[in-house]
Amino acid sequence: MSHLLEARRWVRLAIVNAQGELLLFCSQDEQQSKRWCAPGGLLIPEEDYPAAARRVLEETTRLDCPLGPLLREREGREEEIDSEASDAVDRWCERYFLVRCPNAMDIEVDSDAFQSAGAAYRWWPMAEMFEEASDTFEPAWLPELLASVLTSEPPLPSGLPASV
Repeated sequence: MSHLLEARRWVRLAIVNAQGELLLFCSQDEQQSKRWCAPGGLLIPEEDYPAAARRVLEETTRLDCPLGPLLREREGREEEIDSEASDAVDRWCERYFLVRCPNAMDIEVDSDAFQSAGAAYRWWPMAEMFEEASDTFEPAWLPELLASVLTSEPPLPSGLPASV
């Protein structure tokens, strides 16, 4: 018998600087290989996606930039072993929002939190993303997402101050 659990709601941020680079975070655990992904987090109860995106932006980067448009949604299911209900299905939904930031130097990542979790971060230029193996990024379409952002919106002028 399969039980449907409440969907976990995630927000992810496509943070792009004036040089056209995408900020990605990396973590590696014993069971999975190194993967780069967009910063994000779970929504808290009664929080909508835009509010969660603004909160995650503040918590992960200390940057106060306006939230851009919703770029993409994805959802899925994962099989979980539950002591009470075997074959439970855990549903999840992610929404990716664009954040244009004026300068990579204005980012203040909470390094203590990421170093204690064995994580790292870096700005990725589009050309380097396309040179990497397809399993480098989670999800694998992150290079295409950056390319679509860079071709569909005018570049942000460098030198604009960011509110921190």
